[in-house]
Amino acid sequence: MRFKYLHYHLLFIILPLLFLAGCAWNNAAIQPIHALPANAIHPVWSPDGKSLAFESDLAGNWDLWIMNRDGTGLKQITRDPSNERFASWSPDGTGLAYSSDRSGNWDVWSLKLDGSDHRQLTQFGGLDIAPLWSPDAKRIAFVSSRSMDVLVWVMDADGGNVQGMPNIRCGDWVSAWSPDGKSVAAVSSMRGKSDIWLIDTHERTIKQLTQKTDTRRDFLPAWSPDGKHIAFVSERNGRRDIWLMDQDGKNERRMTKGALGDHELNYNVDTEVFDGLSFLYLSFSPDGRDLAFTRVNKEGRGEIALLKVAL
Repeated sequence: MRFKYLHYHLLFIILPLLFLAGCAWNNAAIQPIHALPANAIHPVWSPDGKSLAFESDLAGNWDLWIMNRDGTGLKQITRDPSNERFASWSPDGTGLAYSSDRSGNWDVWSLKLDGSDHRQLTQFGGLDIAPLWSPDAKRIAFVSSRSMDVLVWVMDADGGNVQGMPNIRCGDWVSAWSPDGKSVAAVSSMRGKSDIWLIDTHERTIKQLTQKTDTRRDFLPAWSPDGKHIAFVSERNGRRDIWLMDQDGKNERRMTKGALGDHELNYNVDTEVFDGLSFLYLSFSPDGRDLAFTRVNKEGRGEIALLKVAL
């Protein structure tokens, strides 16, 4: 009997240690990239997996930058006195779609990596932000205030044929195209706390993936390249961490423990919406081995980091 009870006691000791070791392994697999002495946020992988586009306020306003995956090869892409944000790579890797307020309000623009071929794709007198190129390069999804009933919109890559998507309302935010180009993952607070939904852009249907509770919010999903998994930021367990689930919303598990940083931000990501959403954005590398995200460094600035992923 003593040996039996000893066995149970050992299990209660060993299992928590194994859990903590797993969390430590995940956090140990994080590689910070010290890009600039300013905020560096909203990292997005290039299609070839060699570079990251991101935002920085080094010049006082927000500009788009590119760097190699190790932080070398820094290149400033935009230099306009306006703000340029929310970069999305063209599938061929030659250009970016992004949001800018250079026209007096926020619209969707595109440009080549050498800074040429600026094109204004939307000309709405309100808010058009957060563009995302579809995998086949034919469409761009974005968020717009052009209708209070529809916030997620899709247009052709040249700015034509603008169509509103099915209504999930209340803070809708398009976050990622599925690798097959059929759906976009979005975040919405339609049923209280924010949850992750799928919008089928062809069948025009919606599906809720995460189920809200009163103590958590789920943000900004990112598809794995094989389409089998979705990473996201969640506030369950009382703090923001990176989680992973299967593409159907099942088998949720935490990937990190406190990886987003314990230091205070020098602004409030809950009230300054653009900055909050940029901080919480996740991006899988094309090979699925790394997840780029933003964490808070000891100076209270956004710092880009890579998390090694074991799917």
